[in-house]
Amino acid sequence: MLINIYIDVYGIFGESKNKKLPVYYNERISKYLLSYKYIPINYNTIIAGPSLSDNINITQCDSSLKIYNISIMGGNISETKILTIHCIDQGIKNVILCLNPYQFKDVGEKEIEFNDKIYFSALGSLDLYQTYLVAIIRHLELLPSKYPKNQINENGVNNYEKLFEVNNVKEKIKDEVKIRQLEKYFINPKAMQEFKELIVYLKKKEIQFLIYFHPIPLEILKADYNSVMQFQNKICNIVGDSSRILDFNQPKYHQFTANYDNYIDHGHLSKSGCEEITLKISQRINELFL
Repeated sequence: MLINIYIDVYGIFGESKNKKLPVYYNERISKYLLSYKYIPINYNTIIAGPSLSDNINITQCDSSLKIYNISIMGGNISETKILTIHCIDQGIKNVILCLNPYQFKDVGEKEIEFNDKIYFSALGSLDLYQTYLVAIIRHLELLPSKYPKNQINENGVNNYEKLFEVNNVKEKIKDEVKIRQLEKYFINPKAMQEFKELIVYLKKKEIQFLIYFHPIPLEILKADYNSVMQFQNKICNIVGDSSRILDFNQPKYHQFTANYDNYIDHGHLSKSGCEEITLKISQRINELFL
């Protein structure tokens, strides 16, 4: 335990100021533990969402705000809510939320329960020792195709492009279009209620926040346009302030969403896609937060 406290891979036990702590393994557990001390001490803003926002690096566009990406792979709105509230309770002042219908199809934590039991796992647990092992593998670049070095950096940005990218983005999108034509987006009412509770909490705590709708590839959007618009309208009604909504599925962004080069598969953004989106987000948060 003393050795684990000394190593302090999550910045919980010692001085966290100005440290640079990447995520080596198990993104859910790691980012939750980092949110106890490391994130609130070194950052004042978080971006939260699923894998769609996990590679967004707003820090590169904005030096006036210190932004940590607490998005997690496969995250739903329940997990986004828990992580966001936990960060705010620890001192975070500004929040950027990425939303997509995918997050609202189910509720509840998926792989782990976010609670104080995870905190004590940092003193000694199987996950902690697996983290040490993967950290060594990444550092020595022993399995770069599975565990690339610096995949999730000290700002929480998940550089997963090489792991996710497909050979033919156009065909991947067309395959997803067929799925969306047969299987419309389902929005769980309980998930929408959890989002409403999150917005109530943000307003109660007087947190500055921005919500952006992730840019859905245009062909996929058209295949299930009504469902997506119904979802977005419900979100807008709950938020009640259009200045806090950034909709990348509006017609003025169709040139972006129709460009296959902006994606690495049927939804995740490429480097060039991320750069354009982060610039727009950066401009809006400067208007809202500063």
